[in-house]
Amino acid sequence: MAAHILCHLTHPVTVAERVGRPPAIATSTIPSVLQRRQDIEPHQQTRRKREQHQNGLGRLPGLERRYPWLTLVPVAEHLPADQRGQPLGKGGAMRALIHYLVTRKLLRDRRAILQFFDADIKPAFFHIGWLAGPVGTILWYNGVEAAKVVYFRPTGGRLNALVRSLIAALPCPALQPLQQLVYLLSGEIAGTLRFWTVVPFKAGYGIEIYLLAALALGLSSPAGGPCGLEQMAQVFVGQMDHRHAPWISSRTQAGLDQMAAAVFAALFEALEAAGQLAWLQSSTAMKRLLLPLREAEATGEIAWLLREVAEPTFPPLISQPELAALLV
Repeated sequence: MAAHILCHLTHPVTVAERVGRPPAIATSTIPSVLQRRQDIEPHQQTRRKREQHQNGLGRLPGLERRYPWLTLVPVAEHLPADQRGQPLGKGGAMRALIHYLVTRKLLRDRRAILQFFDADIKPAFFHIGWLAGPVGTILWYNGVEAAKVVYFRPTGGRLNALVRSLIAALPCPALQPLQQLVYLLSGEIAGTLRFWTVVPFKAGYGIEIYLLAALALGLSSPAGGPCGLEQMAQVFVGQMDHRHAPWISSRTQAGLDQMAAAVFAALFEALEAAGQLAWLQSSTAMKRLLLPLREAEATGEIAWLLREVAEPTFPPLISQPELAALLV
């Protein structure tokens, strides 16, 4: 099917690119890139944590030095016109990378497969099946345009559990098939270039649920037909864990409360776009989350934190005539 396979580590600032031929999937090079945490000397951990705070990129620059075939793409320097001046979160970085690959790296075959990985997966849980499973599923099954990695989490997945319960409570039959996914909010997805250029994107935390909802509600159908969700498979890889966000946001770090608000807002937005949800009283005012902080002001009063909830939504890349003209 696809001549080229690309896999990427999703990072809001930089995305890592690996290009190879299908036979390379059978090798063990991908897992070896990420060392097991227990094999890293304590002083190396301290140094790398310090580097992460200094440049915001974690170990990615070091990976590029150690592995010559790895290319780091600073997507902030290659934004599509409609993303300039907009927040660059996870979803925005993914969309910008796809645009860059098509317009600058001459990736034109709609059958090419791109896979995204979250960059904070704990190495002990990562194995070759994370790549071979989704890519192999797309190559093997006709009509499958995308494959989503799913797994069990040792903690059960806090936000994932809340989203599943919310979907179950919504009186929308089109969304209910999403409950058949083992893990709704996994960020590891492989898809054909055709898939990635016809789906909409949220800029940040809402990217996974908005993409699923768009497929389930018929807002996007990569290969035609009434329901794009039927063109996505799920691939179970066992257990997974990653760095955990705190329950409560602070002045310096987003917590699960802020993430949940963005995910819920993305789901409601998709329902509105599909004509499944309408508010009797709506407002164009910016959605904001008001959070009490555990710290106290000098006066002894409660301190408050205000965070914007709504994230920018970007249309499918295929809607850009100059990009659509490049695809074959």
